[in-house]
Amino acid sequence: AAPGPEDKPAQSDGLVVPGTGPGTSAGGGPSDVGIKRAGSKADAEGRNKLVPAGFLTTDVIGIKVSDNAGNALGTVVDLVMEDGRTLTAVVLDIGGFLGVGTRYVAVQPAALILSPGGDRYAATLDMSKEQLGAAPDFKYSKYKPQN
Repeated sequence: AAPGPEDKPAQSDGLVVPGTGPGTSAGGGPSDVGIKRAGSKADAEGRNKLVPAGFLTTDVIGIKVSDNAGNALGTVVDLVMEDGRTLTAVVLDIGGFLGVGTRYVAVQPAALILSPGGDRYAATLDMSKEQLGAAPDFKYSKYKPQN
């Protein structure tokens, strides 16, 4: 069988935050490689009753991401697709130096839990602001068309 996303950890390239991939979220199996959805904010924070999320990119781009305690971490600004069909990373804008400017980091989709949040989803990430702040910058140049 061809290697799947669970066989090729995206964090190996230094672009995706280590510790956010398969095996680090609830269950840890191959079915845990995508974004999950919870029925409530409490389920999202406790990582309970999660199901694979079906969504439009317009429903996810721009949503606010918080930690389990409800502290703001950043905003979803992009989704990374590889091989034309596999979602391999969710790019977050976590702000720049002292919260000013822009800084991008990428987390694996399995680390992000969507829950009802009014007219849009809310997103929970099981990481602290300090952990994200220590993450490597996401490099858009890796995904730009090559001439």
